[in-house]
Amino acid sequence: MNAFTRALSGLGRMFAGETPDLSPDPFDARFWGAVSAASMAGQVVTSQSASQLDVVQSVLGRLGGAISTLPMQVFRRTGGDTREVATDHPLYKILHRQPTATMTAQLFRDQMTRDLAWTRNALALIEPADDGGPIGLLDWISWGRVARVYRGSDGRVYYDVNKLPPLIGHDTYRADEVFHIRMAPLSGDGLVGMPVWQTSRETLGDAQAVRQFGALYFANGGAGGGVIELPGTFKTTDDRDAFMSAWRSAGGGLNQHKDRLLLQGATYKKFAINNDEAQFNETVRAAELRTCRIWNMPPHMIGIVDSSNRSTTEQQSLEFVMYTLAPWVVAWEQAAAQQLLVGADQDDYFVELNVAGLLRGDIKTRWSGYGIGRQWGWLSVNDIRRLENLDPIGPEGDRYLEPVNMTASGNPGGDNSVQVPDDDGPDDDKGPSDGTGDPEETD
Repeated sequence: MNAFTRALSGLGRMFAGETPDLSPDPFDARFWGAVSAASMAGQVVTSQSASQLDVVQSVLGRLGGAISTLPMQVFRRTGGDTREVATDHPLYKILHRQPTATMTAQLFRDQMTRDLAWTRNALALIEPADDGGPIGLLDWISWGRVARVYRGSDGRVYYDVNKLPPLIGHDTYRADEVFHIRMAPLSGDGLVGMPVWQTSRETLGDAQAVRQFGALYFANGGAGGGVIELPGTFKTTDDRDAFMSAWRSAGGGLNQHKDRLLLQGATYKKFAINNDEAQFNETVRAAELRTCRIWNMPPHMIGIVDSSNRSTTEQQSLEFVMYTLAPWVVAWEQAAAQQLLVGADQDDYFVELNVAGLLRGDIKTRWSGYGIGRQWGWLSVNDIRRLENLDPIGPEGDRYLEPVNMTASGNPGGDNSVQVPDDDGPDDDKGPSDGTGDPEETD
């Protein structure tokens, strides 16, 4: 049936007295389109509704906070495996200190990482430098303002970004005019990441349903409702509705737990609901744990602690960096190297987020490790001082020790050196030795 036929059919039903049902159906995915659709728990999951979950805010805050506090530096390759911090490179100041005119580097990375974790996209406008350089500033753009990302007829990727109110319309930018970090899973065309609230709708819908249940329970006084029994009946439905309205208003809001009067011989039987018996607390915890799994976030990192958690802080920090934070660190580093380093700079420079500070143990453990590294020759005094954010002590601090018992095989004095006996053998004048040092007598 084409559009014209459908229109005629609709008009025919209207003239026949049929009224079309225009009410929205939240369970119909076509109604919500690309925004969202109802989950199996009956919850309409959108960016706004799901982001109100405290566990979601905790995860986003943990990821954004961790990335924002890591030193982000530009390094120059100096040959082989050596490198040096390129403080003279224009990108160093932008990433390390001042990316925008209104944001510090910490705030910029925090907000960009939150966008990346929630929408799987983070965007900033690249503004040229005043001296004609390719990059002068990075202005953060909320991903919610991005109307469309598409590939043009010229093969380039373009971004339509809505203007800020009160302006209307949108601005269009080429891919080389923006800094775009994205994470998998990607859309069908591979241009953008798929938002979390779309790919994990059921998990977030369950969490929303649990929150709604708890909110309604306490909004109604935590009583769980009850049954009002009357010996007779109401004369009209209006009388019944008025009675129920008065009963509910007298026991709701600030009137909770106040005495109420039952008229007309009515009796009230309360539903006995206990949160422990209903396993509400366990349901809340299960919903929170499932939400943590979306980002592979260890529960203890957002305050969910029990006896099954790891006992050592060092082990917990190591697991967080290795299994949770590492993909976000690499996404930042590779996107910056690909999009912010131009031309030959991509071969001569690279960007790094230093996670060493998150991997450090307590002071006793660190000093014990430094001692081993120093004694066995792979750490110098200056290496150790740099790890502790201390100034070097001079050229003498760059000396590496070499344990005597670790000299190369075959060197004189080494453990594996071999003493070769004299080819002439023992002195013939002395004769065979009997172990006393005197020549042995013969017949």
